[in-house]
Amino acid sequence: MTRRRHYGEAVRREEIVTAAIGSVARGGMAQATLARIAEAAGLTNAAVLYYFSGKADVIDAAYLRVVADMGEQVGAAMAEAPTGRSSVDAYVRSLTGFLSGHPDHLRFLVRYLAARSGEPLETDGATPRWTPLAQAIARGCDEGELSCADPRTAAIAIGGAIDAIFAEAMDDPGYDVDAATDTLLEMIHRALDGPRA
Repeated sequence: MTRRRHYGEAVRREEIVTAAIGSVARGGMAQATLARIAEAAGLTNAAVLYYFSGKADVIDAAYLRVVADMGEQVGAAMAEAPTGRSSVDAYVRSLTGFLSGHPDHLRFLVRYLAARSGEPLETDGATPRWTPLAQAIARGCDEGELSCADPRTAAIAIGGAIDAIFAEAMDDPGYDVDAATDTLLEMIHRALDGPRA
């Protein structure tokens, strides 16, 4: 028989996940022990193990939470965009805005993905990261505002550029992410803008 979760359990799980995000962001994967995550959540190891099967389960839940939070903000911004071209801008600006505004999420993602390098990521059937952007590019092509032979490759390249911006920002805290975002969008539009009527 499966145990039913109560509201308090959901809140406690979120507290543990939040503690895991902060622990990995501040100390890295190796330093984010179950004991440190429990301490950051104000719990004992046993209490954490009541909600999760172990450290890996907590960390994977934290990854899914970060991705969901990011996807929610980016998806909402793209949904408000009236055209494919403006949806591309919304994707880039909302993603860079999210990562700038959530430095623990950014550090967590970088450290989690580095630790998982070469391993397939379990995302519970979620679509690949590049898909919404490729769809926006394809929409812009259909609307005549953008021109490109391969929206998927364009989306993957843009994602790589965003990753590079944040890699630089982590190495150089003085790096201007907003200016880099403006430059990236200028480069995107030079490459993708179609003929205007």
